Amino acid sequence: MSASCGPLDTLIKKFTNRDQGRRKAAELRLLTAIESTQRGLTASPSSKQDILDAVSELEDIGRCTVTTGSDLSATWRLLYTTEKETLFILKNAGWLGKEAGEVFQVIDVENGSLNNVITFQPNGFFIVDSSLDVVGEQRTEFKFRGAKVKLGNRPFSLPPFGQGWFDTVYLGRSLRVAKDIRGDTLVVERDGPPKSFL
Repeated sequence: MSASCGPLDTLIKKFTNRDQGRRKAAELRLLTAIESTQRGLTASPSSKQDILDAVSELEDIGRCTVTTGSDLSATWRLLYTTEKETLFILKNAGWLGKEAGEVFQVIDVENGSLNNVITFQPNGFFIVDSSLDVVGEQRTEFKFRGAKVKLGNRPFSLPPFGQGWFDTVYLGRSLRVAKDIRGDTLVVERDGPPKSFL
């Protein structure tokens, strides 16, 4: 959260509706910009700039708001990412004899958990399980606990391999935008309450 945010700024953001029209327009602008990018796989330089501009506007709207409360808990479906590992798996799932399906981020703030899930058709998955700690009004830290991959009949486990943080710079009713420790951007939509894919 910006250092220029004070208690009064936060209260004004919480109780005013003055940004509703701007919020809806910026959300629509972002959704339009990412629509034909295949979750980021085919984003052109011009679409990347349009996405960056829309994200910046939503980030400004989200400034001085708390985005790490209970509203963050959900199953979030991926719409767009710049995260190279996710895009690599989506692009190359065919090497595994599978077709990439939906991608989810499952956050449960109360239970301190974060699961990143890439599904494979018809019934496979790659799940990275992490602990989650709220450390600020927009920042959460995570630490990987392990991973599971299922490509056939049984899942197999992989060791944990990292930690980091992400800021939820914008949190709407159905749309969330996050930026992480590596400078990647994530755009996801609410897909329901937290659920298990195991």
